[in-house]
Amino acid sequence: MNTPDPLAAWIALERASDGHHLDHQRQAARRHAGVAWSGLSAPPDPPRSEAQLRQAALARRGFEADWRASSQGAVLLAVADIQRACEAAHAAGERARSAAARGLAPDPAPCRAALAEVRRQARDLLRGLRHARQALPPPR
Repeated sequence: MNTPDPLAAWIALERASDGHHLDHQRQAARRHAGVAWSGLSAPPDPPRSEAQLRQAALARRGFEADWRASSQGAVLLAVADIQRACEAAHAAGERARSAAARGLAPDPAPCRAALAEVRRQARDLLRGLRHARQALPPPR
């Protein structure tokens, strides 16, 4: 599961974070307009420069990489994979049940296809379980 990690996506996350922060500041200023005494409110934070955004994106990417490499991160990611496989297997099982309920004599292909999907998801589930167990710290 090695996907490219473009820095541009991380910088976009930082820009979005800045946008939310700026919106929050504007809303707070509107709420307090007329109530706050002149000059007592904090000045709005200036927007971060491109260099600051890049540095924050690199820090966020590093933090996430460290978390993914940690025991806790690896277990949680593996459990999320297990849960996705369970949901997909359940959905495929429902399709198999529905196909069988409509009758297998005319065309058993939809039921076969759904059962093949259940099997693929079961393999993914077991792979996720192995990864989760391997990521756990050894017992004390």
